[in-house]
Amino acid sequence: MTRFVHVLLIAFSVIAALLMVQTETAMAHFTEGTKTRILLLTPDGLGGLKLHVRTPAPLLFADAIAAAEANQTPIDDPLIYFVETEENPLFFLFLAGIESDPPEFVDRFERAFELTQDGTALAVRLENFRIHSEEPADRFYDAATGTLLTPITEPIGAPLGDIDPVFDNVVIDATFTVFEAGEGPVMVRSILPALSLPEEVTIDNHLIDARGQPPILTTAIGELIEPVTLLSSQAAVFAAFIYQGILHIIEGLDHLLLVVIIGLSAVSVLALVGRVTAFTLGHSVTLIAAFLGFVPSGDWFIPAIESLIAATIIAAALTALARRQTSAWALLSIGLVHGFGFAFVLANILDPSAPQLVPALAAFNIGIEIGQLLILAATLAVAWLCMKFLANISFYLRQTCLVLIALLGSYWLVERVIGLADVL
Repeated sequence: MTRFVHVLLIAFSVIAALLMVQTETAMAHFTEGTKTRILLLTPDGLGGLKLHVRTPAPLLFADAIAAAEANQTPIDDPLIYFVETEENPLFFLFLAGIESDPPEFVDRFERAFELTQDGTALAVRLENFRIHSEEPADRFYDAATGTLLTPITEPIGAPLGDIDPVFDNVVIDATFTVFEAGEGPVMVRSILPALSLPEEVTIDNHLIDARGQPPILTTAIGELIEPVTLLSSQAAVFAAFIYQGILHIIEGLDHLLLVVIIGLSAVSVLALVGRVTAFTLGHSVTLIAAFLGFVPSGDWFIPAIESLIAATIIAAALTALARRQTSAWALLSIGLVHGFGFAFVLANILDPSAPQLVPALAAFNIGIEIGQLLILAATLAVAWLCMKFLANISFYLRQTCLVLIALLGSYWLVERVIGLADVL
């Protein structure tokens, strides 16, 4: 009977793995990758405030895109048109339309988001804007303190160019005057509809309050549908990056599963502490080194590391299935690989040139360790409950969990190796 239960549970794990990898995401009018939006708040020298914005164009047209997604039709907007191709329609931003009807474009910008202070909405007025046909190459903080603060001399309605840019790639800079703002914290949120973003698209928001020195950086993921408060102190920045570290390891399924394997392999508290410490030391070293740029710059590096991360999950799961422990030295090496993955995420929300670099790096790493401890505590608690109340099948449940993890890691490995082959 127990053999039948074991086979049944393993079959269930195979089916569950197949279901997990068959999930699909809705399409959106974004090319793949991480998209950056910047909001920089500065004094204007006259007692008022200026707001400098850099945004991907699709976020500015979220209402038109959301309506098109709901109706399963092309985008219906006078400033966007599409051309049929053999694969998919290619959308373009209609520059002549912006030139001929500047108020419509200005109004779109001014109603794209809302600033509030002490519960009161702040009025904003668009002063000027510039259009980039693709995302500028400069890093986000350098861009915010450099390009965005460079005065735009061309008046609204001036010629924007003869070649309409591909809409998905367009990035727009703008400068606003903010009226009647005080000295308190400022909140920002998008007032446009949310988009159905595919998994491979991430929106990283860098919100910088430069009313004092040094400037204070706030980071947020997503479309800012919920209000975000611009941080106003070093302590708030430290707490925010601890939260980001916790969030990443809990939401990063590959890292989470490796910690689960470590927990399921524990035979004593002392052995568990030693192995967790080794993993922590490994990923701390490469997280900092990779974030500061001490890594290869080729397009192959990220998919290669992601493939190695999947391979480490398979190896750790198979070792645990054989009822053996992964050695501390092996976990140190595995940690070195996973640290690169943590660094890739941190690079999306922090730049080496940004203020609060050292405390932010430390806080992010602390957050990862807190997340690890939470995952280990949950894993050990569930394992204890299974041994207490499901003693007859607790071993099979453990083995099934490890089989499922190994299968999922195998799928990731195949998927990521294919991605690596595409860039080689």
